[in-house]
Amino acid sequence: MEEVTQVVRRFHVCRLLFAGGGEKTLPLAMEREWPVAPGPFDDRAWDRRILEKGAAYAMREIMLIESKRDHTRAELKRTLLRYGYPEEICEEALEQMHDAGIVSDRRYAEGLVRRKSASMGRGKMLYALRQSGVDAETAESALGAFEEETENAAAEKYALRLFRRGYGREKVFRSLLSRGYSRSVCVKAVSSAEGENGKEREASE
Repeated sequence: MEEVTQVVRRFHVCRLLFAGGGEKTLPLAMEREWPVAPGPFDDRAWDRRILEKGAAYAMREIMLIESKRDHTRAELKRTLLRYGYPEEICEEALEQMHDAGIVSDRRYAEGLVRRKSASMGRGKMLYALRQSGVDAETAESALGAFEEETENAAAEKYALRLFRRGYGREKVFRSLLSRGYSRSVCVKAVSSAEGENGKEREASE
């Protein structure tokens, strides 16, 4: 057996430091049930314990994380791995939670599109979804509900706000591009918003 010299508990992770210089990460939720103290450490017993009971603990972790907001399966897996759960335990827990409807990449994607459609173009929303681990098919399906008229209206509204602040045409155009709007949407929004801004100035004079 290896000799544990120090036990470091921080957030959801328990780190064991060994006399030989190595270390091991355990899920803190499980270590609280079976506390580890400096001294001999039975690595095989802990591995068996995690394989037998780890999925149940991992599912509790998922429930806690999901109670705050939706996460993608990929995000949850990264978090569980960081907590010290083995990959096969992560997959088992995530599969069960997906089957129960607790974890859903589709729901996450649809929620992001609803929240961000007023401030992001299709391109940036697609990038955000893919970065979060949503597959291309699910991302495109969620964006399918994002109608062209809605995108044009959001882009024009943002462009008008910038013109009112005194931004020039080129700066407004670049700002729209940075938000993920296509060039054609940017051209249309800048032209429309610039005209509207001109009318507002004339009316106020």
